[in-house]
Amino acid sequence: EWYSLKFVFWKGNLIAFLNKKFQFFVPLPQNQNKSNIKEVKLRVNNLKGASFRNFTLKKETKLQTPDDINKTIKLIDNEKLYSDFITTSKNSDFKVDPRFDNYIRKVKINMDTRKAISLPKSGKLSYNLTIPKNGILIFSYAIAPQVWDKEGYSHLFQITITNSKGMENKVFSKVLDAMVINDKGWHDKKIDLSEYAGERVKVAFHSKREEDNTFLNNFALYGNPVILTPRQEEDINVILISVDTLRSDHLSSYGYTKITSPFIDKLSEHGTLFKNAISQSPYTLPSHMSIFTSFYGSSHGIGLDLKNSFNNHIDKLPEVVYTLPEVLKDNGYFTLSFNGGSFVSADFGFSQGFYSYNEKWPLINESYELFLNWIQKNRNLKFFMFFHTFEVHEY
Repeated sequence: EWYSLKFVFWKGNLIAFLNKKFQFFVPLPQNQNKSNIKEVKLRVNNLKGASFRNFTLKKETKLQTPDDINKTIKLIDNEKLYSDFITTSKNSDFKVDPRFDNYIRKVKINMDTRKAISLPKSGKLSYNLTIPKNGILIFSYAIAPQVWDKEGYSHLFQITITNSKGMENKVFSKVLDAMVINDKGWHDKKIDLSEYAGERVKVAFHSKREEDNTFLNNFALYGNPVILTPRQEEDINVILISVDTLRSDHLSSYGYTKITSPFIDKLSEHGTLFKNAISQSPYTLPSHMSIFTSFYGSSHGIGLDLKNSFNNHIDKLPEVVYTLPEVLKDNGYFTLSFNGGSFVSADFGFSQGFYSYNEKWPLINESYELFLNWIQKNRNLKFFMFFHTFEVHEY
């Protein structure tokens, strides 16, 4: 049987597709002119059962230009090659015009990473879309940390909706001041859009420096705007809890003689207990990346060089890889995480597909309160939550 094997050079990575399906990537050497690369070593062993160990791909001609690469990527059928923002999908995410790519970036504030709209000057970004029945606009807003505690950095955040009759309505307006303690950090907001159900409207995100000077730099951020619909009765929420270094042979449900895990035991009695679950790596970083990508460590390659990975963060999952949070997000789930950072830090690409990826880890009981409070306030949403702790490391 013949297979179509295609290699694409994208954002500093060599990416392999088999029959137009993504298989693996290999980061290209840093600080090297890509047009001069002749060989790239691959260490992959799960490509349709084939074995690639120290296999060398040779390319005698110069690599493609960026334009050629982009055209090639667009021709790959049904592949989700994310640019730098959430594209239109089943959950009605806003699609950013390619001209606005420079205004979209990942921002980490108080250890919480989100993708954000960031206009360099006062202005607005507008999107035309149809509002679903019982639609809810969910977003966050913030002032960029680099201007905190500086005078003259008050910003107006405003959202308007222009209906099918051309009438513009203000649905949100708030001023944040970089000098005010309570105005720092991400601020979450939900707006009921039921009155616009079924209408084709224009949603505009405005930001403006209060000093009212067109030429002043703008530091207002809109985090991950999305329109979702309430959870239906048949919908199932998904919570993934990872307790780092917790050994199964010290859990009562796995036969340990002492009662160490009464709540896990109760959960296992009413659920499914896997007695033959095998970690894909002996430590946190690559094993968790396997959980989120369904790839062996030899395919995703993240964290295989432990010292350099942690100290320099040289490994980062390319956004071309389709992750578990992205699968759920594309099926209408709101995705978020409360975690311990470090080896599951957003710096390695773990935040990919999450609307909010919070690494600010207090004590376990405080984190649990954050976890529980969020669920109580958002129980009407269909959501996926990743909850992770390192605290068992201390014992």
